[in-house]
Amino acid sequence: MKSVNQDVFDTAKKIKKIFEKYWIGPHHLYLDGAHFYLAFYQRFDTTEMALFSTI
Repeated sequence: MKSVNQDVFDTAKKIKKIFEKYWIGPHHLYLDGAHFYLAFYQRFDTTEMALFSTI
């Protein structure tokens, strides 16, 4: 499992709402000098995704 930049975890936690759990996928995409990560937010029966960048 690859390590995820702590800034990505901090950003994902900032937009987390109450009664929501989140996790960040262990894999990432490196494109044009930036790392992109997928974050997943689950609330009740729905799961949404967000894309985070290290730039």
